[in-house]
Amino acid sequence: EICGATEFMKNSKMFVAGASSGSIIAMRLIAEDSARRLSGCAVVDVISDLKAYADFRGESIQNIFAKGIGGTYDEMPEEYEKRSALSFYEKLDRPMLMIHYEQSEFCQAEQTDRLYALVKQNNAACFYKKLDLLASDFSGDGLTLLVDFIKEFK
Repeated sequence: EICGATEFMKNSKMFVAGASSGSIIAMRLIAEDSARRLSGCAVVDVISDLKAYADFRGESIQNIFAKGIGGTYDEMPEEYEKRSALSFYEKLDRPMLMIHYEQSEFCQAEQTDRLYALVKQNNAACFYKKLDLLASDFSGDGLTLLVDFIKEFK
């Protein structure tokens, strides 16, 4: 709605980016953008499976998800699944950059590995880079990758 209502955005190429929990939002925006206003997506430390991520992180994240979603996974599995990119990966059909920081204690590479393998089947413009660094956002090498990605697809 914002893209369509804001004059300067109507003819602009726009990219979305998100890190960790923001990756969920960024990927969902691409998946739900049927008007194709968004040109691409970049995500860091991807959360592609909410249940697996909550199990990995433990009770604190499980409580946050339960509050935000309206119930636990056991109470509302369908709500967790529809919010997980693994259930809508085929809609991630625009240029996409995935970054995983290997020294991160908060996100598992398996989340990104699995999603990348699925998206790459139908999206030749999907790229994945693992960085042997400790970060959780677009900074340093991650920021350089993001800027280069946008320049390539703008």
